[in-house]
Amino acid sequence: MAEELRLPARAGALWAETREITRRAIDELTGDEGAYAIGGGTILAARWEHRESTDIDITVAEESEPSILMGAGSSEFRRGVAALGGRLATRADGKLLTAVWPVQKLDIWATTPKPGTGAGPAVVDGRPEAVLSTTQILRGKVSGFILRAFLYLRYKLWVLPPVA
Repeated sequence: MAEELRLPARAGALWAETREITRRAIDELTGDEGAYAIGGGTILAARWEHRESTDIDITVAEESEPSILMGAGSSEFRRGVAALGGRLATRADGKLLTAVWPVQKLDIWATTPKPGTGAGPAVVDGRPEAVLSTTQILRGKVSGFILRAFLYLRYKLWVLPPVA
């Protein structure tokens, strides 16, 4: 039986507004509009009901290049995001595409979640979706924290002059 999740209010409203244009963009990107999984803190918030969340995190196949959705002026995703008052930005060598609004964002990340298995079916706000497992989400969060801590320490230890 599929897990049933209700997204926190603001994230749920964002997903309701962007779900169809996002699915079509993923189809354009991968050839399969269902080739994604929702993850991140929003799914944890839906599972645990411990906090509000305002963003949506999507993973697609690692070989994908989400940044191509920015390129063409004819991109339906770009036009749809703009029609909703947002803009697109890309990072991580084109592997991360972010649709940004003043207080919300939707990330499309080309990556392979670790561990490689664990994503599964769910009913999210009444619609079938694939979602990452709690283990996959938490591993991603810990990996991100470790990378940020390493970069911070590298900056502090090697870039800044010693304090006299």
